[in-house]
Amino acid sequence: MLLDFGELGIELDNSEGISFGEILPDGRQSLIVVSDNNFNDSQETQFLAFALGEADPMLADDSAAFI
Repeated sequence: MLLDFGELGIELDNSEGISFGEILPDGRQSLIVVSDNNFNDSQETQFLAFALGEADPMLADDSAAFI
């Protein structure tokens, strides 16, 4: 298992997609996850972005932030 959203306090109601994103400035791979609300007011559309792996200290830039 790569990630347990429950351990992060994130409830994905209707997971629609997952994709690798760009390589981040610190060398880590980004991962994008999306869920939609099915046009239902009781559900949320979510776009979540994660950084995978350990940052390369030679590439790390303290001014760069990724949520």
